[in-house]
Amino acid sequence: MIKEYKKKDGSKAYLVQVYLGIDPVTGQKKSTTRRGLATKKEAEVMEARLKVSSADGTHTTQKKRRYRFSEIYELWLQQHEREVKSGSYGTTKRYAELHVLPYFENLFIEKIDIAFCQKILNKWTDHFKSAKYPKRIVSETLNYALLMGIIDTNPMKLLKLPRQKKEQPMQQENYLDSDELKYFLECCEDYGNEKFTTFFRLLAFTGCRRGEALALTWNDINFKSKRITISKTQTVNEDGIAIVSTPKTFESYREISIDNKTADMLMAWRSAQRKLYFKRGINTSSKEQLVFTTYPENKLYNGPTVNDWLNTIERKYKLKHITIHGFRHTHCSLLFEAGTPIQVVKERLGHSNINTTMNIYTHVTKKAEDNAAEKFAERFNF
Repeated sequence: MIKEYKKKDGSKAYLVQVYLGIDPVTGQKKSTTRRGLATKKEAEVMEARLKVSSADGTHTTQKKRRYRFSEIYELWLQQHEREVKSGSYGTTKRYAELHVLPYFENLFIEKIDIAFCQKILNKWTDHFKSAKYPKRIVSETLNYALLMGIIDTNPMKLLKLPRQKKEQPMQQENYLDSDELKYFLECCEDYGNEKFTTFFRLLAFTGCRRGEALALTWNDINFKSKRITISKTQTVNEDGIAIVSTPKTFESYREISIDNKTADMLMAWRSAQRKLYFKRGINTSSKEQLVFTTYPENKLYNGPTVNDWLNTIERKYKLKHITIHGFRHTHCSLLFEAGTPIQVVKERLGHSNINTTMNIYTHVTKKAEDNAAEKFAERFNF
């Protein structure tokens, strides 16, 4: 359509309006307008051009929208929140804010190329034991942009994780042998904190994870059958607040037996807990009462707190350092030394992959093999 109109200064001009069809996304009619054409002939030429460009698909009514990485990341994060547990979502968000967004947030998505991704991936590899987690956050964000039609390829997905070239220093074995564990627990008893002693005994004699132990309620412990049900774990939400969530994997749901002494220590701690909190006017007799809680608030612990307990004992008694997870490794190693079948160990620890169990088994059998020659010589003594 060509239309004549008067400009503000009174002069005559022409406008052209061309119908472009239906927008496939919105379902609305689309058209474009050009104003300020001096003659009708110019208007006719412009109308013809617009119709041709509309027919061959080269015409666009506006410039293509450009998106920064942070905008697409926020859209992906909203979807990610619906697909994972609260603790996993919180971890992803904190990790991205610390290690991903500082490099990517202000970049236009279409400008992110393989060379830049490789550069950042190398930095992560030098900084982390594994760069798999930050790589996945970037890759999934770019995948989201791919689905939106903003980019044609995902450069981060095309890259493989680089191998760490630096030789890693030999790490101290993150477990205790039977003598070291016995002495550690004796030191705990000497320290005189019944909660500490019970907690570390539970870890070492059940192999449960830190979060699983902190999420335990008295209802999870059957003192008659001497069995513990693992059905939840402690984690943190996006604000860093401790919460109880479902276990990490399906295999983590399990029921495990406990020895008599561990059962007795737990029962003694339950009695001590009731007396301790009763003095503060808090009733902890409910079966839903957590086994280990903050004092005097009677709240769920944040995981790092128990690291402080361990560090306190190790420093005071000058003990070999292991991590909290090292007690799980300790339990696994001692099970193998006691001749427990691999499948039983896997199920007891809630490993989702037999390879995880096998790695520890290989470590224990290597230690036994290292002592084989000396034991042989001692036995025959000639």
